[in-house]
Amino acid sequence: MEAIEEEQEKEDKAQDDQLFVINGAKVKFGPHIGTFKVLSDTPTIQSKTVGTEIEKSPANFSFMDGFQLLSLTQWQDIGTAKYQDNLALIKKSTIMGTGKMPPANAPIESGKIEFIDSGQINVPENIDTTGMPMPEYIPTPKVIDFYLTDKHNNRLESVDYGTFVYLHIKTVGYIGKTISVDMNNEKADYLLNGERLEKDVLKDYLVQNNEEIVELKVVEPLN
Repeated sequence: MEAIEEEQEKEDKAQDDQLFVINGAKVKFGPHIGTFKVLSDTPTIQSKTVGTEIEKSPANFSFMDGFQLLSLTQWQDIGTAKYQDNLALIKKSTIMGTGKMPPANAPIESGKIEFIDSGQINVPENIDTTGMPMPEYIPTPKVIDFYLTDKHNNRLESVDYGTFVYLHIKTVGYIGKTISVDMNNEKADYLLNGERLEKDVLKDYLVQNNEEIVELKVVEPLN
């Protein structure tokens, strides 16, 4: 039973590390705990904007103890999906920086900002299950990735009017549930079975597999 639990924990961590980071994700800089703020208008997951590599200013972070960032470098270990031509941040992404506490004579601190969570998940409290029967393992619903490809499965950074593209939605724990995906493309609209998606949102799509592939037709936007 312990081996099964350990394997599940490893699988969960590997999946968590790949989750897109969204607005409101928790971060840490050494002992300082804070919140990540997405300032750009990007596609959303769970109605919150997705963080990308351009979110690297002190204004993107607020810390509970008053710690203030002074400078940041470049994001490391970022994802492969692009939104508005910028690579998405994932939970294992990190960035080096400097900062200090409010007093003028406080020393400058250097360190790494890491994500405590992606903003998508709620981490349950640890519960001692020794001697208890183990229930069926049910993973927490998570969005792992979503992206567009052509018919040859090549990822697309731009689309052409009149062509068919394929929306890949990778999830865990969503089978039998509905999901909405916001593709937020100002330069194109999408048709699903001949119907135009309102505001580029695939709304209330019933997930039947951990990877769904949805065929869409690219058309000119109405405005």
